[in-house]
Amino acid sequence: MDRTERVNRPVASAETVVGTGAGTGTNTGTATSTEKRARLGKRGEALRRAVLEAAVIEIAEAGPDAASVQSVAGRAGVHETSIYRRWKTRENLFLDAIIDHVQAAVPVPDTGSLRGDLIAIARSTATFVSSPLGQALLRAGAQVSADLAEEQRAFWRSRELALAPVIGRAVARGEVAPDVNVKLVLELLVAPLQFRVLLVREEPDPAMPEQLADLVLNGVLKRLARGWHEATISTRPPCRRPRGCACR
Repeated sequence: MDRTERVNRPVASAETVVGTGAGTGTNTGTATSTEKRARLGKRGEALRRAVLEAAVIEIAEAGPDAASVQSVAGRAGVHETSIYRRWKTRENLFLDAIIDHVQAAVPVPDTGSLRGDLIAIARSTATFVSSPLGQALLRAGAQVSADLAEEQRAFWRSRELALAPVIGRAVARGEVAPDVNVKLVLELLVAPLQFRVLLVREEPDPAMPEQLADLVLNGVLKRLARGWHEATISTRPPCRRPRGCACR
């Protein structure tokens, strides 16, 4: 397929790329000259959305190492130069595409309690990793080469920053200690869901998100209770009773 054919190829949907079953809904008709000019004339937010959606599908289909900007341009119906003008590098494009997609699939909740927020995050994560596109992205991410390791770390840093307000609000409500490890909380909450899908190759059962949220929450609350206990002991006056006293 030459470059002209790639640029004029219709945008594939997520269902077309990773769906199973009949009836992909792919448009096999030939685009008119007006339609081609309209697609290649995308600007601003329309261009950004078309490119990011096409990039996610390209990663899912080709994998993170083989995915190319040229193919993304063909899927999105835009000029390759327009992509480089906006994202500068291939790595910037694919990182932005994955972050954008996951932020939409796993939004930051605000239920009014830490337990409610953790359950909401776990449930949306379970829904995402159980979807065909989510599974394709998860497997593609697990196969990423060492050359893209920094981009992979940057993605997880972005998720940590996105979910930090959940912990910040819990600290303000007095639910957790101020020095709680946000990164560890996030990993403990979502890693078992990814493990279940990626390695066990089973979908998480409906009760798993709430169970994980409670396990993580119990650990965080026990740490907070231990911190209060230690703080109370440290402020007690020294005991003058014999060494066998129970307070020692």
